[in-house]
Amino acid sequence: MKKPDFDAGEVQGLLASGYAKQTAAGFVLFRILDGNAAHEWLGRIAARITYGGDRAGVSKLNIAFTYAALGKLGCPPEELEGFSREFSEGMVTPHRQRILGDLPGGPSDPETWQWGGPRNPSVDILLMVYELTPAALQARLEEIRAGVKGVEIIQEHRSTGLQANREHFGFRDGIAQPTIEGIGKQGPVRDRVARGEFILGHPDETGSLELAPAMALNGSYVVLRQIVQDVPGFWESLGQDSPGSERIALAAKIVGRWPDGTPLTLSPEPPVAANPTNDFAFHAKDREGLRCPFGAHIRRANPRDTLLDKPAASMKMINRHRLLRRGRAFGLPAPPSAYPEGLAVKAMEGAVGSADLRGLFFICLNASLARQFEFVQQNWVNLPKFNDLTHDTDPLVGATPWAGPGQSPEFMIQGCPVGKSVSRPQTYVHTIGGAYFFLPGKKTLLRLAGI
Repeated sequence: MKKPDFDAGEVQGLLASGYAKQTAAGFVLFRILDGNAAHEWLGRIAARITYGGDRAGVSKLNIAFTYAALGKLGCPPEELEGFSREFSEGMVTPHRQRILGDLPGGPSDPETWQWGGPRNPSVDILLMVYELTPAALQARLEEIRAGVKGVEIIQEHRSTGLQANREHFGFRDGIAQPTIEGIGKQGPVRDRVARGEFILGHPDETGSLELAPAMALNGSYVVLRQIVQDVPGFWESLGQDSPGSERIALAAKIVGRWPDGTPLTLSPEPPVAANPTNDFAFHAKDREGLRCPFGAHIRRANPRDTLLDKPAASMKMINRHRLLRRGRAFGLPAPPSAYPEGLAVKAMEGAVGSADLRGLFFICLNASLARQFEFVQQNWVNLPKFNDLTHDTDPLVGATPWAGPGQSPEFMIQGCPVGKSVSRPQTYVHTIGGAYFFLPGKKTLLRLAGI
């Protein structure tokens, strides 16, 4: 299939960049009250959107819509029919709750969510705002609040920048990212994927186009989930009375990296090589899981070259399930006493948020919610029998631990001659909000705005 012409200026900038320089971020959730009146407001917003080819300016702005929002803005039903079932149904259905681990009565039950759940006001629009400083973000959010028309703000969230690119548990984050062919900074060949894996209307890794309506051209699906992290509970569960070095070593087994980002495959034991790379070399260095356990978070979320017998074939298959992650932390760090000695996480200057509620705005982009985000959640993160394991789910973020009567969830650490099993709590994280959105291309966005 001939690849269509591609202009990076036709896609929103979030596909090209995570806006690392813009350390202050805000996420504003809107409900549409009057579709006609909302067009005027949307027109002003659309004129300031950041696109993939934009280099000028320090302020970045992107916008995405739920399926219901597209109808409220005047898109006829026949134009919306080609959107995926996952997007049209939304994140909260009984079937999808089983896939994602948001089970009834569990810690991530949508009935208890703060937004996006069945008991919350409907969410139609996600506005993502990125600025260099908290002061600039504050000014931009005040401007947005003052200019609303035809919509109302449901919730407004701000991201808290953490120093050294750490997440709240204390580990460096955002290292393992794919890059999209022909857009943004190009990473190593092993991490480059076809545009169609993330941008609708373009060939994917198989040369095919993901099924989507014409208006989806140059767009992408956005997953947003607000995830709370129990930092004290995580570190206490690793042996509160144990030396800090032992707790950190066990945590590294759970994550698959040392806190500075160095893979266990390169440095299975201290001292750490201090090499935060994405070159894990599982097949060449750790086929038995003796360095990095088979069930470690990093190995489950992206099995890389070991899911099939042949590394090249495995990587080719894995690229069909990649996620373009754009997450940000929220909330203030846990107190230093919650961490092992020397590991406490620090906030960047000007950080705001709750001292008791902290976590991650998980944001990812993909061309297929089913084949990418939902597949990873169901078959790699939450599957107890992943990679020949039996009672393990992801030890860091797994939402559906497998345990029979009288059993506790396990984390198996491979060893020679025998491995060992570590009991763990049900979960260290839970979800308090979420939704699926569509990030439209430039032409479609201008049309939605009536321009």
